[in-house]
Amino acid sequence: MVYCDYCGESISRPNYEDGRRCCSICGRILEEVDISSDLTFVKDGTGRSQLAGKFIPSIQSGYSASRERTLANAKRGIEDMMTALGIGGGESIANPALSLYKIAVERDFTRGRRKVQVEAAYLYIECK
Repeated sequence: MVYCDYCGESISRPNYEDGRRCCSICGRILEEVDISSDLTFVKDGTGRSQLAGKFIPSIQSGYSASRERTLANAKRGIEDMMTALGIGGGESIANPALSLYKIAVERDFTRGRRKVQVEAAYLYIECK
């Protein structure tokens, strides 16, 4: 038996709508099911079949040591740039700029670009 945490009623057959498991009595969302276990194959330009989809990292996995080192170097670079340019504000400017840099790293925006230029761009955005 499955019990709803909100209303406490027993649910014999939960409703599944839009990838969510909802209580049939009160409508509260009990569980989000975003991952499909079905395998899908697509053909590439050469006619070979490949498995479709992409790896979804979990929040629990965290960052690798290399990623942590990259972000630490970026923070140091942003702070050094602020000192060299005489920009005040300290952490109130450096931390939001670093947050934008983290997003850029996660989406591979930094690949093929100079680190200093990307840091300068996000520092400029935060100062603006």
